[in-house]
Amino acid sequence: MGGFFDESTENPNPRDPGAPFGTPEFGGEWTPPEPQKDSTEPFEVEKDPFFPKEPDILEEAGLSTALVEHLILKTVHDNPGLTGNEVAANLCMNPTLVRSMLQGLKRRMLLVHAAGDAAGDFHFDLSRDGRQLAR
Repeated sequence: MGGFFDESTENPNPRDPGAPFGTPEFGGEWTPPEPQKDSTEPFEVEKDPFFPKEPDILEEAGLSTALVEHLILKTVHDNPGLTGNEVAANLCMNPTLVRSMLQGLKRRMLLVHAAGDAAGDFHFDLSRDGRQLAR
């Protein structure tokens, strides 16, 4: 009784009964592909020496102060208690730029210091006004 799941005993290539999978349809011999060169670098440093300079000011990065301040408020809203360095790491920005902006937001009473750190970095949280703006 033949069913859907019964194994076929027929040779997949009737032209060559001795080959388990037959020969290629296009003729010729099959050769395996060459192995890829294993590389951990995305590019050769000697061949591609360009590395972009990290911006020192926001204008060099093409970002406005208002945009970065809003991103800082959103980041602290989603992750309360982050240090200034952690906020900078989340935004992939220079910590020096972010720390000065954090202090500006604190002066405007949108952020508060939640705690101090042994390394001199502060943990930040949003004030009530900061929560309103971060939404």
